[in-house]
Amino acid sequence: AITYGTVFPYELQGFESPLARASLAQPLGAIASLTNMVTTGVFARFPNLKVVFCEAGLAWLPFVSNALDAQYRFLREDTPELTELPSTYIRRQVWVTAHPLPELSHAAAFANLAQLVGHDRILFASDWPHYDHVLPEALSLLVPDAVERRLLASENARNLFRLSSPALAPTKTSD
Repeated sequence: AITYGTVFPYELQGFESPLARASLAQPLGAIASLTNMVTTGVFARFPNLKVVFCEAGLAWLPFVSNALDAQYRFLREDTPELTELPSTYIRRQVWVTAHPLPELSHAAAFANLAQLVGHDRILFASDWPHYDHVLPEALSLLVPDAVERRLLASENARNLFRLSSPALAPTKTSD
């Protein structure tokens, strides 16, 4: 039996199917956590804080950004520490991993989501050695553009975590 999020914010124990619980656990947790961080002013108070949400995919992030912005128009007085739209904090301080990658038949949807999230805010994650891992080759099939693929596969993580680029092989000099 596979156990997924049996407590708030998941409340998935009502679902009989492991497929339902596994599909909803990570995105619902990410939605609840990000919403709480934004609406309690965490990002406003800590403008240098960077947060990575793992294993929830991409689809939830544009939804949350849009929903928060839509409600902020009407409920702004309840969050006085926010001086910008919620989506501004999210765009500046949040990254997501592309895991789980969609089926190849959904490549166009993945491309649209990557555009909405921002190619510079997505990190590749294989989730190895878990049962639902993906191989790096899958990214090549979903992201045909070499520049975008390199961003997702390595450069975004290097930039986010301030990692140096791999050392280049020494070049042979002529004597």
